[in-house]
Amino acid sequence: MLTTLLLSFGLVADFKLTDLECAIWQVESGKKLTGDKPILGDWCPRRKRFMSRGPLQISEAYHRDSGVKFPYHMVDDLEHAVLTMRGFMKRYAREDRKPAGMSWNEMKARMHNGGPRGHWRIEATQQYWEKTKEALADCN
Repeated sequence: MLTTLLLSFGLVADFKLTDLECAIWQVESGKKLTGDKPILGDWCPRRKRFMSRGPLQISEAYHRDSGVKFPYHMVDDLEHAVLTMRGFMKRYAREDRKPAGMSWNEMKARMHNGGPRGHWRIEATQQYWEKTKEALADCN
């Protein structure tokens, strides 16, 4: 949490977001940082829980798939959310899975939104990719 606070004031130099991470942060939470209350995603009445949390809106399944070794609630912190995203992308966003003609940013954004096969779910992730493309322009 302290690192996130310092990052927001530009006081931490060793933690740098990529343009895509910045864009996804913008799309998912409007670049909000977790304060006293966690940033919670959509409520699922059937499961009786929130489906995601934190500034990058990470789900529990995404967190598990990422291979990180810290508890799920720590994705409330921007640095831990980004580390989770990087772990997920390291596992799934590989050259052998990249569709011809699709950029890395598009593939990763679609995966972040649609899961490990999100880059093949073109219609389902199209609106998310459009928002991310727009946000990328602000993060360059």
